[in-house]
Amino acid sequence: PRSDYARYAGFAAGHLPEKGGVIAAGRRSDYDAPQKDHDGTIMGINKLVYYEDDDHSFQSSTLSSTMSGEPYPGNPKYSIQSTNYAFADINGDGVQDLLEATFLYDSQKEPGYPLPQRVHLLDEKGQVKETLVVLEEEDVGRSVTTGQLFSDSSLPDVVFASAEGVVTLFANLGVQKESGEFLGLEQRYQLSVGTDECQVRDVVVTKLAQERGSGKCWVGIVCAVTCGVDVLGKNHIFYVEGDGTVCDGGDNDRAVLTEGALLEKNVE
Repeated sequence: PRSDYARYAGFAAGHLPEKGGVIAAGRRSDYDAPQKDHDGTIMGINKLVYYEDDDHSFQSSTLSSTMSGEPYPGNPKYSIQSTNYAFADINGDGVQDLLEATFLYDSQKEPGYPLPQRVHLLDEKGQVKETLVVLEEEDVGRSVTTGQLFSDSSLPDVVFASAEGVVTLFANLGVQKESGEFLGLEQRYQLSVGTDECQVRDVVVTKLAQERGSGKCWVGIVCAVTCGVDVLGKNHIFYVEGDGTVCDGGDNDRAVLTEGALLEKNVE
């Protein structure tokens, strides 16, 4: 019988203060029931891989099955699939956090059991301090990224893209000045590539162009799209008009979103 124990689908590279460079690897197990250890406990399937200087070798730690890669509640013979990751300091504590897009095929899902799209807040060792479920809908996730989009965000904004062509933009509300408490993410927009028969397999936020002398720039939410055999797939770019001093090439050279200035373009 076919086994997908070693099939990895979600990857991202980041940096942690006590680990150095780190890779998040999300394993898919479409054809295998969740694995258990000798005590009957569900084993974690997703890893953080890093280089251990003392041993001069690569090591890994496992994300707990209580928060990632766990059995799907609607059909526990499947594990929730982690198909995309991204690293960014979401809560402003100086440590990169791990964003996770989760997925199952329609034939594996059950009504009333949506797939959680997550942000794992990490400590300096890469341990998960808290997991935020920022989106939980019947439409499953496929990819995730971060970038500076909204003019009122001082920390990275978040973009989740789905298996039905929906791209959801979250503004990062930053931290409360007096207490330093993280204020969370706020859903601002949901965009569509035009058909629910196409998946957004990857998504990236990037500055595309700058209008000289105007203080304006253009940011692209670039979507890699795949469709069924009978549907012509078109890669998609949502153009976002930005403004602010960061468009003029400030210290972090980031663009910001002027709300409502969303255009789109299909790319063959």
